[in-house]
Amino acid sequence: MKNFSWLPTNDPKQVIRISRVMLACGYSILYFFSLALFYWQGKVPGRILFHTGLIILVLIVGFYLVFRFNINKKFADQSLTSLQLLTSIITMQYVIYFAPEARIVYVMFLLISFMFGMLRLGTRELLILGVFALLGYLGLSVFRYLSDNNSDLLRMELLTWFVLAVTLPSFILMGARVRKLRSELRDVNYRLEDSRVLVMRDELTGVFNRRYITAAMQNEKIRSDLGGGPFCICIMDIDHFKKVNDTIGHLAGDEVLKTFAKSVEMSLRETDIFGRYGGEEFVQILTNTTLEGGLTHAERTRNQVEKILFP
Repeated sequence: MKNFSWLPTNDPKQVIRISRVMLACGYSILYFFSLALFYWQGKVPGRILFHTGLIILVLIVGFYLVFRFNINKKFADQSLTSLQLLTSIITMQYVIYFAPEARIVYVMFLLISFMFGMLRLGTRELLILGVFALLGYLGLSVFRYLSDNNSDLLRMELLTWFVLAVTLPSFILMGARVRKLRSELRDVNYRLEDSRVLVMRDELTGVFNRRYITAAMQNEKIRSDLGGGPFCICIMDIDHFKKVNDTIGHLAGDEVLKTFAKSVEMSLRETDIFGRYGGEEFVQILTNTTLEGGLTHAERTRNQVEKILFP
């Protein structure tokens, strides 16, 4: 127990899933307190409130343990959204059978449950769960009428069922629309990211281009002026590059540029910025580096490049 942590330290996705479960559990607790208000008004039997609280506690602990010990990863839907929604529907239908006067709580929290589900589930899964909720509510209403022959209560239950039958499909269709918009937004973000990379990168070598390097030098100058420490700029020019183009061809010259850029990139620190300034000229910005450190780095890079062999 000494090394136990409430959240996994090496699985960010699992942390997000557990956070979502805890948010859903928070709404379950809110549901319980809503029922407690109805109990206070004599609308919910005490034993039903107790049973509901016990069920909610078991579900909270159970789902937490399932996610904390990675049992959920054995399923196709690792978020277990369908199972969470199904258990919440069954729990609320248990309550509504024994406490029909709390039907408003059932309607509101059923819609809230489907709001959670529509962000993770497909339209087909939501429709199946929606049909289950509607048929379950209708079946419970009819079964209760057959037991107590209370026609007034049956009319109220059928009116409530009709409201649900109208609003729940609207929620599901709205969920499908939200998922489509999220998918379109994600595609747009991907395209924008690709465009941003193209704007920043040199098409041939893949390193930063002149525009980005110029802006980076200006930003580094501002940072240094504000007390951020010294920096150095290494300007690199490939000797006899024109001869390569003239005697072997531009394709060979392109290969030289790409190989050179890749070799230099391998020696960069995380804070360094390297890019193609134009033609066979490259620039490297060395942050937090003195002149002596810059000269040492430049000589080391020169020796490294000198050893490159071109077939």
